[in-house]
Amino acid sequence: MDVKNRFQAIHGYFQNKDTDLAIRRLIDVVLDTEHIPLFAKCIAFIDWRYSPAYHPDEAYNKARGLLQETEAFPLPQRPAGQERVIGAEGLHKKYAKGNFQLGPVDFSLKKGEILGLVGENGNGKTTLIRLLYGDLEPDAGRVNYYFHAPGAGRYDLRTAIAYVPQRTETWYGSLMDNLQFTAAHYGYKPEENEWYVKMYMARLGLWPYRDFAWKRLSGGYKMRFELARTLLRKPNVLLLDEPLANLDIVSQQLILEDLKFLAGSETHPLSIILSSQQLYEVEKVSTDVLFLNKGRPFFQRSAQVAGEAGLIVELETTAAREVLEKALAQNLPEKVQFNGGAYVLHFAQNVSFSQVLKQLGESGMPLSYIRNISDSSRRFFVQ
Repeated sequence: MDVKNRFQAIHGYFQNKDTDLAIRRLIDVVLDTEHIPLFAKCIAFIDWRYSPAYHPDEAYNKARGLLQETEAFPLPQRPAGQERVIGAEGLHKKYAKGNFQLGPVDFSLKKGEILGLVGENGNGKTTLIRLLYGDLEPDAGRVNYYFHAPGAGRYDLRTAIAYVPQRTETWYGSLMDNLQFTAAHYGYKPEENEWYVKMYMARLGLWPYRDFAWKRLSGGYKMRFELARTLLRKPNVLLLDEPLANLDIVSQQLILEDLKFLAGSETHPLSIILSSQQLYEVEKVSTDVLFLNKGRPFFQRSAQVAGEAGLIVELETTAAREVLEKALAQNLPEKVQFNGGAYVLHFAQNVSFSQVLKQLGESGMPLSYIRNISDSSRRFFVQ
């Protein structure tokens, strides 16, 4: 989305009363200016947002001046061509114990893109992330860091790649103090330190908890704190190992939406690689999806021709199998699987999802859930 369309979208969010989303996107465009006076005005708005005086119906009027001023600020236009940032060629790792092998893995990721690594536990997602971070050495193949200048050292590489493991360290002191220490470590000038820390805290929903100690935070906010620490580094690549683990569904969706928006920053676009078992949520925000099965890339969305396997539908109903088959008499599925809770129906390539929906709707058969999983890695979990 270009700069003009981003501002139009924010105005639309406010007008449609999608206020929380509008505020998050407003903070994004203010961050992209890298202009401290605008940061200060934005934080004043955030202070009001969390004050007793706040009312959602007044948010647009309060934000309008800041929006107009930010819109008039000369934001940089991202170059038309998206350069590659990180990739793997024939990447392979073997463990002597357990006879587990990962690979060969091949992929390429550009600025602003998100790669979702999905698969059941023990199938190599964490191993792949550690190989990309440099924690493990591959037995074959290589990782390509296209942003890494020839002759640059390992420290420079580690600074440009941020890795957030599933289990993070315990931190002491307040969130604000920890983030200001992090910013100082990464070279922020004193006049920048405070405002960048405040902006990232506001952006990631940490503002009401800025004086909290780490141990007082829930799992979701601990993850947000780690993201704030990471984003202060302005990395080229962000590696996240199971960031959705132990989060409720609302927190999962918010984290993924935030990652998608942050990846698309105009001034500091991120390449993000995240592992998860939350297939549908990850697939919605990912540019590409890599499904690992027993260490092997079993499915890659970018390498697949859409619908090449024919239509595959997952549904839940209280109706008997015979009732389901009668409802679909005009386009009987070629294969029906039932796991005790859901049916998975495989149709011929000439059958469309809209046809199936129409037939089921006209039959009056009760449905509690239905989804087209033809192009989703979900279909490999139900075979």
